[in-house]
Amino acid sequence: LVIKFPTGKVHRSGDWEDELRDSFIYLALGLERAVNLVELIVDFTPFLMEKCNFLSQNNFNTLSASLCRCTKLKRLEIVNCLDERQQGGANFSIYSPAFLAALIPAIERGVSTLERISFVFGEEPFTLNSSSGSSVDNDNTISQSSDLFRMILLCNKLKELSFIFSERGVHHSSLFKSFIRVTRDIHSEMEGKLPSSSIEKLTLRCVGRGEGDYAMKVIPKSKADQLSIAPFMGMISKQLNLDMSNVIVDGC
Repeated sequence: LVIKFPTGKVHRSGDWEDELRDSFIYLALGLERAVNLVELIVDFTPFLMEKCNFLSQNNFNTLSASLCRCTKLKRLEIVNCLDERQQGGANFSIYSPAFLAALIPAIERGVSTLERISFVFGEEPFTLNSSSGSSVDNDNTISQSSDLFRMILLCNKLKELSFIFSERGVHHSSLFKSFIRVTRDIHSEMEGKLPSSSIEKLTLRCVGRGEGDYAMKVIPKSKADQLSIAPFMGMISKQLNLDMSNVIVDGC
C-alpha cells in the first residue's frame, strides 16, 4: 500500500487543510481493517509543508492503534522530512516527532515480522505547537527517537535497512546522535551482534548540505567517540548475507 497524500502545489482551496486532515484520518481508520497488509509506504511531506497544525494528538493515536492491527506487515517505508529551504524558509529540514512516535508500537509488535524498513528523517523536530512559539520537549523527543531506533534494530527478521538523515553542514542532528547512542548500547547488550543475521541491503546516509563535495569518511579505528559509527558497522560486518551497502557519514 503506497500512500500519496494530496499536495497544495496541485490544489488550493479554502478548505485545503480540512481535505488534508481528512485524508490522514481515512488512512488511520482504514488501517484498522487492513489486518492482512504486508507493505506500507507513507510520505508525510505534505503535512510538513502545511505545518500540520490541523492534526491533533488524537489523530496520531488513532493511526498508532490501527497500525498495530497490521500484524502481517513486512515492509515499512517512511519519509518524514521537509527541506525548509525549498519552501523559502530556514536553512534546515524538519520532521514530525508525533508521527514517528505513532509508528513505534507497530514496529515493536512487528519485531518478528518486519523485513524491510526505510526512513528518511529531517533535522529539527516540528511539533503541533512549534509555529506558535512553544518550546519543543527535547527530552521526550530524544526518548521517543531512541525507542524508535531500538525497536527497529531489534527486529530479528530484517533483510533491508535504510536510514537517511538530512543534515545541516556537518553538525549532526539530535536524531542521528540518538541513533549512534542506541547502536552503541545494543552493541554492548547483544555482544556485538544484531538480532537479525539476514540483512542483505543496508543504506546509512548522513551528509551535510551545502558543504561542498561529499566524500566517504574513514571510520576511526583508534577511538570510538560519541559520534562514532564503529559499533554499528561492527555489527553489520557480521552480516554474512550482506550483498549491498551504501554508507556515507560525515565526521564519524
